[in-house]
Amino acid sequence: MSFSELTADLSHPPQPETVEWYRLACFLPRTLAPGVNVSDPGDAQAQADADYRFVLQQLGPCRRNLH
Repeated sequence: MSFSELTADLSHPPQPETVEWYRLACFLPRTLAPGVNVSDPGDAQAQADADYRFVLQQLGPCRRNLH
């Protein structure tokens, strides 16, 4: 099973402490990459940045034990 199949249910965000949540909360970059492919570099880029920050905020911090 691929990760995209695990996260294909778009009706709700992944539940905290699940594999889906862990993969997103712990491995998504904290910001969008410079030059991310957005069709309109002006307002669309600003909206993409805001949307990405919102997603990260909703996921919450990764609290994995690094020891």
